[in-house]
Amino acid sequence: MAILVDQDGDGNFDKERDDDTVTLPVITDDTADGIDDVDLTTAGSKAIIDGAVFLDAVNIGAGTGNYNTFLAIQDDNDDDSIEEGFNSNDTNPLDGSNDEIDQSKTETILLGSIPVTFFDADGDGIEEAYYEFRVDLNESNATPDTQISLDEFELYASSDNSIKDLTTLRSEELIYDMDANGEVSVLLSEANSSGSGNDDYSVLIPVEKFGDADPATTYVYLYVKMGAAGEDWGVQGGFEEWNLQNAAIVQGAKFEDTDGDGVRDEGEDGLGGVFIFADLDEDGEFDYIDANENGVFDPGTDTALEQWDITNADGTYSMGGFGINDTSYTVQIREIVPDGYLRTTGDFETVLISSQTDSGEIIQVDPIGNKPLQPSIDLVKEVPQIIDGSGLNGLGGADDAGDQVVYLFTVTNDGELDLTDVELTDPNIDADSLVRLADVIGDNDDILEVGEKWAYTAVHTVTQDELDSNGDDSPDGPDGDIDNTATVVAQSSAGQVSASDNEDAPLLQIPGIEVLKTVSSVEDGADYDATGQVDSAGDVINYSLTIANTGNYALSGVTMTDKVEAYATVDATPVEDGSGNNIGDLDQDGLLDVNEIWEYTASYTVTQEDIDSNGFGDGTIDNIATGDTNETQPETDVAEVPVVQVPVLGISKAVVSVDAEGDNVLNAAGDVIEYSVT
Repeated sequence: MAILVDQDGDGNFDKERDDDTVTLPVITDDTADGIDDVDLTTAGSKAIIDGAVFLDAVNIGAGTGNYNTFLAIQDDNDDDSIEEGFNSNDTNPLDGSNDEIDQSKTETILLGSIPVTFFDADGDGIEEAYYEFRVDLNESNATPDTQISLDEFELYASSDNSIKDLTTLRSEELIYDMDANGEVSVLLSEANSSGSGNDDYSVLIPVEKFGDADPATTYVYLYVKMGAAGEDWGVQGGFEEWNLQNAAIVQGAKFEDTDGDGVRDEGEDGLGGVFIFADLDEDGEFDYIDANENGVFDPGTDTALEQWDITNADGTYSMGGFGINDTSYTVQIREIVPDGYLRTTGDFETVLISSQTDSGEIIQVDPIGNKPLQPSIDLVKEVPQIIDGSGLNGLGGADDAGDQVVYLFTVTNDGELDLTDVELTDPNIDADSLVRLADVIGDNDDILEVGEKWAYTAVHTVTQDELDSNGDDSPDGPDGDIDNTATVVAQSSAGQVSASDNEDAPLLQIPGIEVLKTVSSVEDGADYDATGQVDSAGDVINYSLTIANTGNYALSGVTMTDKVEAYATVDATPVEDGSGNNIGDLDQDGLLDVNEIWEYTASYTVTQEDIDSNGFGDGTIDNIATGDTNETQPETDVAEVPVVQVPVLGISKAVVSVDAEGDNVLNAAGDVIEYSVT
């Protein structure tokens, strides 16, 4: 335990114990009782003992109206000239371990009723916050009878205000013990006092010693022993009073103002974990000594220069130690607005510390409201262009596999909180095609701040399947467009947000077929000269027929028919691949895919009528092939085969009879010869 002493009251430390930061004479046992002494008998002297400050006090008398005794002790005239006791609400008969108190002047006190004062103890120019206890010595006015020693000084905190015995008290939370690291006596004198009823010394306890104790529910007990330093420092028939300047407690509540109207409505809950402070210098900032220089107030490490509290789960808070003065004054109560919230009840609340306020009185502060800021994100997806598509900017529709749909994405923070980890996804865009562009509004960093608008672009390459299905990629069915939805996700201090948007890219289906018919061969019938031409009945004409998909999507219901002149139409015979599929159906899906060519055959046996009529008058045998699908109009092609007519006249004349009426011999004039001619 480090001790620094300014014994002569000149403002400079001149003695020490266990303080490695200075090289000064060490305090000694001046009273020869075996215990080191800290001599504060000179006006203006002071000592720092384990952080607490013991010093010659500025006299405050009871006449100010702000003086309150909470512990009065007096020796019970035993042989030891020592007095001891602690403040208690005990009544007569007093407990034997605490029977040297004056019950009429002794009471338990709330932490919040102890005034907070600010004092520069170590001369570094910074006034730190302390709870102030004062003592009025009332010994004989004749030196050395005016002097007495303070030998034990212990502070305890408890939620129980009915402790009466010392054993129970010492089982409570020990806040400060002057002798914690080695016994010491503080030598006091009232020689510099202006008389009874005026305080002689102050003891300042660092506020942080009490940690996060609630000033409105925490009771403080002070145990002291005085007069034990030797014969000249014992009790001389007098009494000592430990006093407090009257102080008040301020108490309030923080609430979640969900509708943002600045009024706490029914159902609006308290908001816990919020830092509240008394802005004593009204500079709008919480003042503290940043011991670890991390820019953040760390309770237990840093030293607060203003009262503070952190709201409980129900939003309540309490701060104590506001001195009650002869003149009323106001204090600004502020908060450090938590991330994700907006203050709705003004920059601060003002509380009046009236000169008429009772010591320990709780003054209520108007509720402080915070509206939870809402995160939100918006996504707009557009198609400004289809590369190689039909029409202006290609927006008439993608009409070929390989066309590229260009997407433009706009992501906007339309909420009240900055967003991080922004991730845009679209399941239908080409791999690695998503590119973030220059921000429409923003600074192109990785935080989507409120009001910023980011832009992205990506492409999708149209597939043949999409054209074939006419955009059958959603519950809408084949609706003639490419449906896909983009999604953006981001994080905020209030949780995750997301948005989605889809933009349809039109497809343009163009059906088309081409039918071709050719003569593959002519097989001669049993004509007279086997010419290989259509020149006689029985000749067989063999045809090759094809149907090709010249459009941009697959076609169904393919048919091929064949018709010769005025004769009936017949189905052409498909050329199969051995498994029942047309040899041109490369993927065997039964659809005439783009660029597929299906093959058929047909044959026709020439009739005599075809020859005689010279192909029904035009000199050719006309054979019409007709191809069709469910999606197209019929297409035809004609193959013409010339008819070769060979006119041949044969005459045959034969004698049927000679002189049939006579002797059947041509032997006389007048015999008749009968002929037959064919």
